[in-house]
Amino acid sequence: TPEDRLSGFLETFAGNILHRPGFMISQVLRIIDGKDLTPEALENMKRGKGKLTALLKQIHPRQTEHFLGMKVFQLMSGIILPILFGKYVKEIYGFDLSSGKTMRDYIQLSVAGLHMD
Repeated sequence: TPEDRLSGFLETFAGNILHRPGFMISQVLRIIDGKDLTPEALENMKRGKGKLTALLKQIHPRQTEHFLGMKVFQLMSGIILPILFGKYVKEIYGFDLSSGKTMRDYIQLSVAGLHMD
């Protein structure tokens, strides 16, 4: 299903930045410092947005590109911020995203939330 493919994409993305957070952190720091994203990061993000938008279009076929773009941003933000918070997610919120099962559960919550519009 599109939801399963979306979950798989998000799990792969989350796993990649969870195990190698340096690149994502460097890009966030560039933005905070008022610098541009690296061309590689910008292209990767655009490519990922295109894939996610295509999947979301299958879930919400009548929605506008504007709506789908916001949904993609919401999904990506929901994964990136907890990873940037690192150990503080567990300390503050009581769960550990480095656990594969917890990450899958977290992503499933995000994907299930797509039907709440």
